[in-house]
Amino acid sequence: MIKYTPKHQVKVGGKMSEKDAGIVGKRLANSALIAALGFAIGAACFGISFIL
Repeated sequence: MIKYTPKHQVKVGGKMSEKDAGIVGKRLANSALIAALGFAIGAACFGISFIL
């Protein structure tokens, strides 16, 4: 198995528990997934526009 070590880490200022930091990390991951999905759909629409 490949060991994954991220280059960027979420640094949160102030007092935050590990549980809260995990929630923030999940939200950031979900937003990155939504952004990538939107970009892929946009690229697909752009490609289809050349065919039609």
